[in-house]
Amino acid sequence: MFDDPQSIIETLSWKPDTKVVNDFGEYVWLKRLFQDGKQIGITDCCFVETSCHRHTEIQKMIDIASKN
Repeated sequence: MFDDPQSIIETLSWKPDTKVVNDFGEYVWLKRLFQDGKQIGITDCCFVETSCHRHTEIQKMIDIASKN
């Protein structure tokens, strides 16, 4: 893994549907940011404690997978 620079970059990059701590110390889910139909980056979607429907469902799947 550490011999491949691309895999290192991938593990360090923030991705949509990932939980992170933002600049304000808040735990948030991330989503894609679009402008004129083109993805231009990643931004906060919702707080982890009060997740949107999409991220609530993703968390349920994570919880089920972690029990197996």
